[in-house]
Amino acid sequence: WPHGLQGAGNASVGAESLYEVMQSSGTDMADTVAVMMVKSPLATLQSWNTAFRDPEPCIKRSARTWDTPCTAMDMSWTEDGSRNYLQSLDVKSTMEIYNRYLKMYHDVVKEGKFKKAVFITYEDLVEAPAETVLSIANVMNWKPLGDIAVMEGLPVGGYPAPGRPLMVEEMRG
Repeated sequence: WPHGLQGAGNASVGAESLYEVMQSSGTDMADTVAVMMVKSPLATLQSWNTAFRDPEPCIKRSARTWDTPCTAMDMSWTEDGSRNYLQSLDVKSTMEIYNRYLKMYHDVVKEGKFKKAVFITYEDLVEAPAETVLSIANVMNWKPLGDIAVMEGLPVGGYPAPGRPLMVEEMRG
C-alpha cells in the first residue's frame, strides 16, 4: 500500500512501512522469520473481489475492468476496529495494487532486515501440503515431532469445508 500499513507514519512506503510497524510493536526483526504467503495474481484478485464487503472501487468491480484506471481505498483497520478510508491512491489498474504488494514482499527478502524472509505460495500449500509445511518448519528451525498427515475433506470446527481435493481440482481446472 502506498501509505504504508496502519500505524506506520504517512511518510513510509512499502517495506519501510512494515519495518516501522514491526519496530513500533517491539519486534526484533533480526530475530524474526517473515513467512509471506502469496496466491497467483488472478486467484488473489478474485478472492479480494469476494472477500471485501465494502465497496472498494478498484476491487469490487468486474474482472473485465481490472485493466482500467481506478482509485484504490486504504482498507486497513484502525485501532478502534473501524476501516481507515482516509488514504486513497490512483492506479493504472487493479493489477497494480497486487504488484505493489509483491514488490514490498520482494523488498523485504532483498533488504535482509529479518532473520529470514521467504515466500510460500498458496498453490504449493494446497498441492503439496506436507512438503510445504516441512519447508516452513525448516526455515523456522523447527524439528517435526513426526510425520505430517494430510487430512482430506474433514470438517473444520464442525462446519463443512470443501477440503483440499476441491481446491486442487479448481486450481487445475
